[in-house]
Amino acid sequence: MVTGDTSIVRDFTDVRDVVAAYDLLLKKGKTGEIYNVCSGKGRSLSYIIGIMAKILDINIHTRVNEKLVRLSDNKIIIGSNEKIKREVGWHNSIPLEKSLGDITDCWQKNDRD
Repeated sequence: MVTGDTSIVRDFTDVRDVVAAYDLLLKKGKTGEIYNVCSGKGRSLSYIIGIMAKILDINIHTRVNEKLVRLSDNKIIIGSNEKIKREVGWHNSIPLEKSLGDITDCWQKNDRD
């Protein structure tokens, strides 16, 4: 697999958790306030590739293409969800590994249809 920089770290959140956060924010959030909807945990892209390889039971070898590396990318982006937890009671409940497994299952099912 040809990639850019897989060492960068991002904060991934399952879309189902995001929808639950939006629902709570509509009901309990304060108008004009800013809330971070995030997991509060950083995972590298290489970690994500590794989890996907494990789920699919395949070996993946990556090779960095320097043309795909963006020098201006922030190396680490992780949000803080303390405010949304405290003020509206939201917390993410779907682990990243489950999210990736569910995505894989969906694509495999659609591929069979």
